[in-house]
Amino acid sequence: FFFFPSMLRLLRPFSHAPRPARLASTYAWGAKLPQTHTSKLADAEAPALVEALRDLQVQCASVGQAHALVVTQGGKVYAWGKNKDGELGLGTKTDAEPLSLVAELDGANVVDVAAGKNFSAAVLDNGELYTWGFGGSLLSGQGALGHGDKASQELPTYVEQLANVRIVKVSAGASHCLALTADGAVYSWG
Repeated sequence: FFFFPSMLRLLRPFSHAPRPARLASTYAWGAKLPQTHTSKLADAEAPALVEALRDLQVQCASVGQAHALVVTQGGKVYAWGKNKDGELGLGTKTDAEPLSLVAELDGANVVDVAAGKNFSAAVLDNGELYTWGFGGSLLSGQGALGHGDKASQELPTYVEQLANVRIVKVSAGASHCLALTADGAVYSWG
């Protein structure tokens, strides 16, 4: 099996005074972490600085079973890992080592991401929610993408069922999602 880190966390120095975003660093531990922009993935048994993310000013991150997502300052989404079901959002099912820009969301300002077992979700600053990856099957019947069917998507796809609400946060489990609206309502599917 090919596993990714069970933890990916942003660590920021504590201070009462504002600090430059440059001091934000991303640490991870577990298996198959990106070390540089050109190297293969490597294991880490203790928290280690993710060198491939050093200059990207990561704002938030999420890990699935075998893939990871980060949002950088400026709202760009980068993904890496296994891509069997299109969970990286790259328009293919080819694995990505170590980092790939999710081009379909380039130009949008992404503010939050969530990685499920083999699917992903992103919230834009305008409140739109996009999902991609594994949608379900006859055997698993998940519908984790929230599009009203079990179709898988290799590219980020707008969740039209939430068109009349403003989403501010998203969270993913193995095969389900929760979305928090600006007025405090929670939507669930999968």
